[in-house]
Amino acid sequence: MRLSKKIRRFYILAGITLILLLSPGVDRIALEPFSETEVSVDSLSSIVRFLSVDPDTEELRSRFCLRESEITLIADSLVSRLEGILGATASRLYFDFPGGICAPDSLFTNENIYARLGGTGTVEGIFLITAHYDATASRDEGWLDSWKSHPAPGANDNGTGVAALLELARLLEQYELPFDVGFILFSAEEIGMVGSTDFVEGLSQGEADEILGVLNLDMIGYSEPGSPPGVLVMSNQHSGWLADLAIRSFEDFDQSFVTRLYRPAVPYYDHKPFWDRSISAITFSEPYSEDYRILFPYYHTELDTIGRIDFEQVERITAAAGNFLVELSENDSECAMLGSDLHFNWKGYTTIRRSFSAGDTLLLEFGPRNIGAADPPVGADLKLDVTIENRNGRESIHSFTYASPRSFRSLLVEIPVILEESNAGENLVRASISVSGMPDDPSNNEAVESFTISGGSQVVLGHRFQPSPIRSSFPDAFFCVDLSREAELKIELLNIEGELLGRGFIGSGSGSPLSAGLNCFSCGDLFPGIERLAGGVYFYRLVLFDEEGSSQAVTGRFAVEK
Repeated sequence: MRLSKKIRRFYILAGITLILLLSPGVDRIALEPFSETEVSVDSLSSIVRFLSVDPDTEELRSRFCLRESEITLIADSLVSRLEGILGATASRLYFDFPGGICAPDSLFTNENIYARLGGTGTVEGIFLITAHYDATASRDEGWLDSWKSHPAPGANDNGTGVAALLELARLLEQYELPFDVGFILFSAEEIGMVGSTDFVEGLSQGEADEILGVLNLDMIGYSEPGSPPGVLVMSNQHSGWLADLAIRSFEDFDQSFVTRLYRPAVPYYDHKPFWDRSISAITFSEPYSEDYRILFPYYHTELDTIGRIDFEQVERITAAAGNFLVELSENDSECAMLGSDLHFNWKGYTTIRRSFSAGDTLLLEFGPRNIGAADPPVGADLKLDVTIENRNGRESIHSFTYASPRSFRSLLVEIPVILEESNAGENLVRASISVSGMPDDPSNNEAVESFTISGGSQVVLGHRFQPSPIRSSFPDAFFCVDLSREAELKIELLNIEGELLGRGFIGSGSGSPLSAGLNCFSCGDLFPGIERLAGGVYFYRLVLFDEEGSSQAVTGRFAVEK
């Protein structure tokens, strides 16, 4: 019998309490995941104020990376604070870089700040928490001529991320985590991610392989007036597993918190250099617009000041991010086939496109992984089965048993598929794992993704009303048609006596374009004049006009339950 997480925590805490009573001198213990009440808003606001305002003059600071003396003073303070929190020496990693358009003939020196919090060693590897501490006011008029004197306080971008990182260091230092946690403060992010690029490029392959995942914090302090606090999680395809687990953790931790995924995200944050080395990295930021534009109107200006920050949101993102890491550390060894670990590689690149042509070669990539904080038992394995389903039926393309991967690691299984005309239309890839020799949660053992193939002489590949038979009201049912290429469609609905009941049109000409693959439309939209149909059998006739001007007529029937 497997105990619930809450019961297991009770026994763990009871045991730890006994150990503490018998063994004084233990510094750090396993604790319950911390809550928002343990995050200090005073500490967050104090850090942001220090970063954005000179305490001696009360004037706005500049943390622009080309102003070396000022950015060095900030770095000195951050090193002292991080070392004081962790009780460990912070490394100062210097790098040189040209001044770009602001000072094209000059060379500058900045530093990244890195400190490591050791875990128990149960899990080999390290999670990184990162944020950039430089700032800019490049959107202000005359910046190129005045950057040597112009304020760049960067309270939100990215004083909030730095404050959250330091607060997470303070909180996580109290925990016995099975893995190490590294805290990195980057400089020169605002002129092209120079600091993070220098850090990642300097990693040996062994050091890169050691990184389990990266949590980057960048600009987390603004929410639109009248909108609830929230977080945007930025990810690429190969970091999707980390983003999905973070979002699930955030939603469980704080159900009133608005959480949104941006994948694939723009490569303009400190996650990009990690992506370039195939290291899983995600960024936590404040909510963006529906089309992923920054809503904070004062970013990269001298008006990015502490008075414009929503510290409730900073507090909640900080707490949720810390809780996510603690939650990861509590998970038992468990294999999963996540939807985000099924990728399509086309012409040498991972792609989000799902429409291909007959004759293309598609490389399917599968990454079943261990999402637990423990290596699998000796002898544990998983079997990966992959099938492709289409109008011709279901075909098995892979079935093989592998040793279960280590904690937070994944397998990489690549299967090339040549796309044939005979498989034109909608195709469904289904990857499932079966696990033996270790506990398993079957709810996360399958990933499914669809794609379409265009090509061939036959345009209409399949058609149906669904559900079949129709049990709900007719306007709530759907009509679906599987096509090998774009077309215009007319559908006529008839009763069993052959009387015309209604006619609908679909295609670019009617404002509902049809494309290769499966297209489904609500019956309420197709036949707005039909509110209900009596129980019985009905017929329909399709007339399709394809892009080459030819037409094709097919017929079918469906049933409506009384």
